[in-house]
Amino acid sequence: MEFIDFGIDFDTMAINYSVLIVPWEIQHFVAGDSHMPDMQKVAREMVGPDVLKHCWNPESVGFDIRWMRSFGGGWDGTTATLAVRIGIALDYTNIVLAGVPMDKSGNWYRGSMPDNDVKKNKDHRPHLWKWTEVAGRPIGRFIRSMSGNTMDLFGKPTTEWLLGKEEHHGEKV
Repeated sequence: MEFIDFGIDFDTMAINYSVLIVPWEIQHFVAGDSHMPDMQKVAREMVGPDVLKHCWNPESVGFDIRWMRSFGGGWDGTTATLAVRIGIALDYTNIVLAGVPMDKSGNWYRGSMPDNDVKKNKDHRPHLWKWTEVAGRPIGRFIRSMSGNTMDLFGKPTTEWLLGKEEHHGEKV
């Protein structure tokens, strides 16, 4: 089942270069390296005027919201972990990771990574520990994933979970 096949309204937060390939309207854009010229260009040229642009770096120009990097000892993790924290801060309680497998498999838009994918040769193992930590914390119940290691950690979204009808240890998630 594809993510958009659930038939449930949703908002989209595109992370870094994924904004270039998301085939539907987005509401939020997050750039982890928002101070870098390439991310500045993406934010300036590829993100629509109605999209809220988020970053952590106070030196980044052209972003609407700059989040403090003080999540209990400083920032660590990937841009996707930053996006999850931003989503929770914005009161999103059903966050689906799409394209964040934290392995070299495919993603939500392709079954395998093409040779020119920017993440083709990236080693995600050093970041996987952070996702394992997040999965074991209370915020883990707000997250599901469509593929890879993060799907193994958080589980795949179901219609019941998206609608808030799925229970976790006796309480609605």
